[in-house]
Amino acid sequence: MVPDRVGQLARIAELIRDAGVAIRNVATFRSSVLDQYQIIIRVETEASRPLIDLLERHGYKVLHVLED
Repeated sequence: MVPDRVGQLARIAELIRDAGVAIRNVATFRSSVLDQYQIIIRVETEASRPLIDLLERHGYKVLHVLED
């Protein structure tokens, strides 16, 4: 969940880019929580744990991970 503020998606995309991970798809959904959005990001990476740790260190909570 992220706050509904300008630049949130860009900040997340920058973190993913800086980690050297390619973004494949993005979807956003308004949450039932006021002024919050859920963002679903599909990425291509061999190891998801370093990316999850990076996002969480920057204050983004990863709710679900699906690996092929």
